[in-house]
Amino acid sequence: MGFFRPRTLRALIVDDELSTRLILRAMLSRMKLEVIDASNGQEALHLIRQEKQRVDLVITDINMPVMDGVRLIYELRSGKSTFEGRILALSTEDSGSPAARMARANGADYYLTKPVSKASLEREISLCLSCL
Repeated sequence: MGFFRPRTLRALIVDDELSTRLILRAMLSRMKLEVIDASNGQEALHLIRQEKQRVDLVITDINMPVMDGVRLIYELRSGKSTFEGRILALSTEDSGSPAARMARANGADYYLTKPVSKASLEREISLCLSCL
């Protein structure tokens, strides 16, 4: 008799700061997520389009070179994308800033202001994942 094994959830971290990606990778790995990362929005889009397995959660910085997080969110939520996961945007700008409003208007599910506590980040990630 077989048993049901739920699939492992996959997260994509998008941030131009390597230290931030490493911290988030360690945290998400402890939460039993499979983790991939990108240093900007363009690289993230390429990974999502190339991955054979789906990405369930994108955690993206807003201010990055090449392609910023707002544009990435727009691209992921546009009709051209097959992405159906959750998006958590992170930025040093407060939640009432134009960048935060643009992130939400383009389809970010959650927005947090950096620096963010480990507990707050884990709570928001859990909320994101509970909707999948």
